[in-house]
Amino acid sequence: MNKQNQMIAVCGLECHKCDIFQATNDLKVAQKIADWFKKERNEDVKLEDIRCLGCKEDRTKHWSPDCPNLDP
Repeated sequence: MNKQNQMIAVCGLECHKCDIFQATNDLKVAQKIADWFKKERNEDVKLEDIRCLGCKEDRTKHWSPDCPNLDP
């Protein structure tokens, strides 16, 4: 098993399979997420805001900085 397959976030998702984690480096994935928000929730989301570098990175740059599982 390679190291990437072992990266499980506190949310329970495997990071390498998470769309938001992938969108950090893939504009096509980020655009699909932004399009979903526009269609389903009538919200505009900036592509640069759809990012996650993992649970232990800078919270201010995390997709969900209010995650209760992250240390302040």
